[in-house]
Amino acid sequence: MFDAHINRAIAATQAAYDGMRFREGLQACFFVLLGDRDAYRDMCAKLGVVRRCACLPAAVCPLCFLLCAYTPLLLPVRLLQPIHGAVLRRFLEVQCVLLAPIVPHWCEHMWQGLLGHDGETVTGAPWPAALPIDEAVLRQDAYLQSRLHAFRVSMTKAMVGKKGGSATSAAAMVGSVRIYVASRYSPVQSRVLQVRSSANGVCTVHCSSGPCV
Repeated sequence: MFDAHINRAIAATQAAYDGMRFREGLQACFFVLLGDRDAYRDMCAKLGVVRRCACLPAAVCPLCFLLCAYTPLLLPVRLLQPIHGAVLRRFLEVQCVLLAPIVPHWCEHMWQGLLGHDGETVTGAPWPAALPIDEAVLRQDAYLQSRLHAFRVSMTKAMVGKKGGSATSAAAMVGSVRIYVASRYSPVQSRVLQVRSSANGVCTVHCSSGPCV
């Protein structure tokens, strides 16, 4: 999932730079990509996918430093980092190259001093290759994030109660939520999608209720 976000950031930054829209490029490769990284990190943490840091509690691990939003104040709480090491490294290297035209000195420090590219300059690094963007994965992730936000808002309203009063329902005791996902469309939904697709000339819906007519 995070790889798809990285590929999208590469393509968006390239398009912005080509059009001399450097503010949009900075937004895509720094702010948006950092938000995607945070969402991926939090999701991995909830799923129990962690990468154990081999450094001592008082040591400064470069990858842990970069993972914690570039904020050294978070270093004491990073003994277990919920993210895959290879994905993290790709994110860091890609972001350094994408940001190099705007903040070359900072990126050079990160590239050589923390990422270990001794003797290599970030400005001489090749532009990262953007793999095909999996739009389906991005849409699924956007839908899931929107549902999670809606759940949090509903839970907050239920727990606060009306007019600032205390909650009287069982919502105050809810500690987790399960999301059930259907593996296929219902027959009615499949038929509606078939009709809509056939109206455009081509049916792209794969279901078990028969071909479009």
